[in-house]
Amino acid sequence: AALASLGARVVAVEPFGYAYLQQRGISVIRQLADIPQGTRFDGIVSIDVIEHLPRPLETIGQLEPYLSNNGWLFLATPNAAGISCRVKRAAWKEVRNPGHLYLFSPQNLELLLSKAGYSRPRRLRWYIQYSANPARRALHTVLQSFAVDGELRYLAYKS
Repeated sequence: AALASLGARVVAVEPFGYAYLQQRGISVIRQLADIPQGTRFDGIVSIDVIEHLPRPLETIGQLEPYLSNNGWLFLATPNAAGISCRVKRAAWKEVRNPGHLYLFSPQNLELLLSKAGYSRPRRLRWYIQYSANPARRALHTVLQSFAVDGELRYLAYKS
């Protein structure tokens, strides 16, 4: 909805929340195979999805043909190399989530993107204020500045 409000033509692929999105006026399809042949997008956004995919390399690779020339893929996923994972290890909430089939570090996510046919993968870093608490905000700023925060955000381009 946020992208559409900025003028983007948005098409969601959502097998589980299909009806919910449709009721809100968002153009939605249930699965990648339902995208009409020849459809091209300038960009594809995947936020907290890849860790749930049974075959992430295959699925991310299937997105590439839907990108226009110079098209891009934005991908966000929990950071398995983040400080929280390093400290909590098996108790880290992302590890304990039964829906998370894979967890990624920057290195293995970049490798996956390259193997899936994308070029110039780069980690995006910007400061997100997760809390109104000044001490927590300061901690999050430090973690993000050292790239050990809890989220990987990557941009990669069609080869």
